Amino acid sequence: MKTLPTPFAPKHGFNQPARKRHSFTDSQTFTRFLCVLALAFLAGCNQGDLLDVLKDRENKPSAGAIFTMTNDPEGNQIVAFARMPDGSLVFAGAYPTGGTGANIRTTETGMLNPLDSQDPLILSEDRRFLFAVNAGSNEVVSMGINGTGGLRLLDAVSSGGVTPNSLAAYKNLLYVANTGNGGSISGFYVSASGKLTPIPGSTRPLSGLAGENGTAENLVGNIEFSPDGRFVIVSEKITNTLVVYSLDENGKPGDPLPQPSAGRTPFGAGFTERGTFIVSEAFGNAPGGSAVSSYRVNADGTLQVISRSVATRQTASCWVELTDDQQYAFISNAPAGTLSSMKVHPDGSLTLLEAVAGELGQGAFLLDAEITGKYLYVVAEALEEIAVYEISADGKLTYRKSIKNDLLKARTFTGLAGF
Repeated sequence: MKTLPTPFAPKHGFNQPARKRHSFTDSQTFTRFLCVLALAFLAGCNQGDLLDVLKDRENKPSAGAIFTMTNDPEGNQIVAFARMPDGSLVFAGAYPTGGTGANIRTTETGMLNPLDSQDPLILSEDRRFLFAVNAGSNEVVSMGINGTGGLRLLDAVSSGGVTPNSLAAYKNLLYVANTGNGGSISGFYVSASGKLTPIPGSTRPLSGLAGENGTAENLVGNIEFSPDGRFVIVSEKITNTLVVYSLDENGKPGDPLPQPSAGRTPFGAGFTERGTFIVSEAFGNAPGGSAVSSYRVNADGTLQVISRSVATRQTASCWVELTDDQQYAFISNAPAGTLSSMKVHPDGSLTLLEAVAGELGQGAFLLDAEITGKYLYVVAEALEEIAVYEISADGKLTYRKSIKNDLLKARTFTGLAGF
């Protein structure tokens, strides 16, 4: 995300320039940071992991880090991996969040889809903090990423609702969507030290359209900030609704503005730097019936459709990730175990490139995805692994490898964030 004008006063906390998504500009500082970070992680590694991390650090310095979380109902942990220049991951440690995870859905196939949402785990724009939800204990957690202690728990506060399952950050603002008890959003100021302070009056209901049919498993798909920080938008799956909130100069939202989604079951979403809002549509998991739509957000918060329900020809298209150059969007199709690709044109319109750009097999159950540089990472829950794909300049995917770890075997793990 590039630097954009902000309506929020710096008095509420740090006001770092917004980053371009998944990029890093000071490679020397970054390499030094990751080398120290890898050493700090070693305390959580076994002997085999220790040798692997040392070998990779010595022969090919780390290029970044990838985080996921166990979402364990008995105790949530963040699982950290050092990311190598070839895209491979080396286990680096596990860090308790101090709260509990939750499983809110069992699909018809019996496979758990733990939080049924995108972005339960995200980074701050300046990469100093990692934010996560404790869906079982109804908390939002702030963890520091530093060169002396790896990840360090900084704060844990009430999410302002029940079953938080998606997060969005913009400068010194953090918003969470709660999917339980009819759904809500709540906002927080993030201080320079990573402390979270609830924004007075920021807890707002969702559309209310679900009524008694709304449950934790079928309500919230995602929450996103617009690139200028003036709006947050929540996708409601069961109501086929996109709920827009305008924020004032203090980051406080107004009343919800529910609007119909272009297609059924809006789920994952992402913004381009130009302000195009891209939303996946699972269409009630109809076989081969999923699609992706794009929108423009008008000044009054109304949504204008640019491309309406461009078919992926896949089942349950859910998670959306954009490449650094904003030219391509990749969509993970959960039960099909496939990845679809879309061309994102400068005017915000979409064209399907490949219905199956990548494939791990039927039932792989692909969940969250994350793009860092030229690599795409995707959680394959049923395979108990994180798969790595390389992205070419023309948007093609090449499978490289998969990473397994004992902490990924519980099939409760979810979320991906990285740099």
